[in-house]
Amino acid sequence: MNTLSGEIDHVTVSDHLSLVKVKVGSSYLSAVVIDTPNTADYLHVNNQVKVVFKETEVIVGKGDGHRVSVLNQVKGTVGSIEYGELLSKLLLETEVGLITVINNTEAVKSLNLEKGSPITGLIKTSDIMLSV
Repeated sequence: MNTLSGEIDHVTVSDHLSLVKVKVGSSYLSAVVIDTPNTADYLHVNNQVKVVFKETEVIVGKGDGHRVSVLNQVKGTVGSIEYGELLSKLLLETEVGLITVINNTEAVKSLNLEKGSPITGLIKTSDIMLSV
């Protein structure tokens, strides 16, 4: 599980959902949560939170110019790669901290990655959880 520390920058509420923008280092990550500031005390601007997401929920892209609908795009470099028969584990060194990625080995190999390769991690807002 990836866990990063951040501070709530903005909360947009619609019915019983909130889109929460969290500043992590000099970057911003967004999460959709089934709560509002009225139902969850931690959902207020300037509150410290943990940004939590599974290793399997990170998509990686090589190069720039990805036109995708994923808000959370974190640039970094490949710190290490462990190839498995079916799944591979990548460690991304990013400005927000270390991010672990578990992805299909065939897909990872198709990117021709090596230690130090520039890479972008993409995480959907619905795959991020927040905690105090």
